[in-house]
Amino acid sequence: MKTAILDTGALIALERRRKGMVEVLEMLRRNSTPIVIPTVVVAEWWRGAGQDQTILLVGGIEELDIRIATIAGVAIASAHFKMDAAVTIDAIVMATAAQHEEPAVYSADFSDLERFKPAFPSVRILGWK
Repeated sequence: MKTAILDTGALIALERRRKGMVEVLEMLRRNSTPIVIPTVVVAEWWRGAGQDQTILLVGGIEELDIRIATIAGVAIASAHFKMDAAVTIDAIVMATAAQHEEPAVYSADFSDLERFKPAFPSVRILGWK
């Protein structure tokens, strides 16, 4: 893995100081693995005042652009998924990951992201214990 992408579940786990995800973060830092957080993940995770904003400092925030948006849209259409916010966010996370060399997405929703594997075969989906 050359790049780690964090989804909303990973941010929640870090915010709640879940041991497994904290250990993953420590391992990524030890290995100097770049960490990416898509802006759409921030939108899904963010709940406002009082939230631990320092969680966002663990990685680089990657903005959604038209290229990633259209790649995600094609993946949704080709898989014939019913359009909803969760499906859209998952597709954008996977499309973002696919733009990186040897990407791995850390997620609590393995099965949700796995359904996009045919469109993004280079993306590994990992969890934590």
